[in-house]
Amino acid sequence: MAVIAQCVWLYYRFALSLRDVAELMLARSIVVSHETIRTWHAKFGRRMRVACAVVLLTNYGGGPV
Repeated sequence: MAVIAQCVWLYYRFALSLRDVAELMLARSIVVSHETIRTWHAKFGRRMRVACAVVLLTNYGGGPV
């Protein structure tokens, strides 16, 4: 589950492409295809996106700059 969370988090947090996320995971010796990440994104993406937004708002205030 940690690998799935890491992939989806990278995709949303840094606005990377699916292939970029797959390449980053390969650099960590984790072989995963961009299609697998797409499937994870479709299944867990909404929940992860909301969690990322909550963390950003909590840590950085979310107010105007």
